[in-house]
Amino acid sequence: MPRLIRHLGDQEFAVIGLGRFGRALALRLEETGHSVLGIDKDAEIVRRNANDLTEAVVMDATNEDALQAAGIPEFNTVIVAIGRDFEAAALCVGALKDLGVANVIVQARSQRHRQLLHRIGADRVVMPLQTGGQRLAEELGIPALLKRLDLSPEHTIAELAAPPTLAGKRLGEMALRETQGVNILIIRRGEEIIVSPPSDVVFREDDILVVLGPTENVLALADF
Repeated sequence: MPRLIRHLGDQEFAVIGLGRFGRALALRLEETGHSVLGIDKDAEIVRRNANDLTEAVVMDATNEDALQAAGIPEFNTVIVAIGRDFEAAALCVGALKDLGVANVIVQARSQRHRQLLHRIGADRVVMPLQTGGQRLAEELGIPALLKRLDLSPEHTIAELAAPPTLAGKRLGEMALRETQGVNILIIRRGEEIIVSPPSDVVFREDDILVVLGPTENVLALADF
């Protein structure tokens, strides 16, 4: 089997398990401009998702030979979203680490499972009630987004690395409140904290911004 995604984006992800969590994750990664290979052992689930993902295949992801043949070791990040079958998730994580996948993230349904999956070699274990699929996708797909606190389903406060496009420009010149719908609350510049920054402050490349606004607008600024 040839490698299934070929140079379709700077970041490529494989999502194993296309249930509620895996599907939400995969779709959000696609929405943020990344290439996603979706994998599930259920052919009907794969068929339903095929038109929404870069590629979707039917595969037993506990089979190391199948993962190897599909080129999975070439993916930097693989998310295992087989939440209801701990044994399958554990076997899959073990196979992925044996194949040399650098970053394996796996879904767990209990703290005990979380501990065991870390012991097997998972690089990160997420609990779906704490980290939803869409939110995890945003963390993975928008590296500039450092921290986030959802105030409501529509509004967010976030800490993010200043986009390179802002460097050297004045806050007033960018008019982020008018153009992006986002308010800059704080600029953290090394040890210096600028609260309610004035319009003449000039952004620097290493600035960290604390911003408030509609969630989609905040995420757009993080990926600006």
